[in-house]
Amino acid sequence: MSDFIDPKNGQVNIRDLWKETLFKLNPWSGVVVSSLMGLGIIGCANLAEIYRTITVVWYDNILWTIEKPLFVKLIGSWVDVPELWDHVYFSLWVFVFISMAIVYRFCPLQRFVQVAMAVVIAFYITRCSNLLFPTAGPAFYNSELFNLAGTHCAKMQQLLRLYMDGQVTQNGLMPGTMAMPSLHVGLMGIAVWQLAHIWRRTLWVTIPWFLMVWMSTVMLGWHYVLDGIGGIIVIAIAMLIARIIFCVWSFFGVRGFPLRNLASQNKSAA
Repeated sequence: MSDFIDPKNGQVNIRDLWKETLFKLNPWSGVVVSSLMGLGIIGCANLAEIYRTITVVWYDNILWTIEKPLFVKLIGSWVDVPELWDHVYFSLWVFVFISMAIVYRFCPLQRFVQVAMAVVIAFYITRCSNLLFPTAGPAFYNSELFNLAGTHCAKMQQLLRLYMDGQVTQNGLMPGTMAMPSLHVGLMGIAVWQLAHIWRRTLWVTIPWFLMVWMSTVMLGWHYVLDGIGGIIVIAIAMLIARIIFCVWSFFGVRGFPLRNLASQNKSAA
């Protein structure tokens, strides 16, 4: 900002700063990639519908047997504050959107595309995993243990129950009652990873935030602790697959969308 201080009055020339930081960085490639990512995620709705209609056996008893002592100890303790965890749980989306914007602004376009591809791939891996190992989640398996009255999560969980019963129509965003693996934790993990790649010092803030979000998924009954570990594994696999796909894609080139050139332009503009 010091480069845009007007020597006459000592104030920042906002107009020149705006032009330099915004218009030199073409936003359209980011809009296109983000839109395609959104369409890819919505495309998972078909798998959610399959999950809803064919699943008759859930394996929550396996995970609950392992983690029951932990839930019994946490629920009703001083950390059991549903209103607090409700806000922490939804803070994920703010964190992810901001991190994606930062990746687009400060990294080559290749990395932004890779992250977007990894997110979509992770959604599909998660849905397929749910079909192979269906688990509903603690709040659905032992609903009497969780008192979430007045929280947004309670409303969402009720909506998902209605969806699983066929009383609510799929709108493209209904995941159903799916616990293992936790994509909530996985998305938070990839956001932390990407920000650390840009500024390692962000880990002082992002790691505690990441752990709090993971904790919120447990305290609100969305996931078992092991679901979070599964989510991290899924996002790591998805990032590896995205990198392989992108390397092949970039090597052979895509007619009409030369990623190498766009990436170099994006990096020089940043």
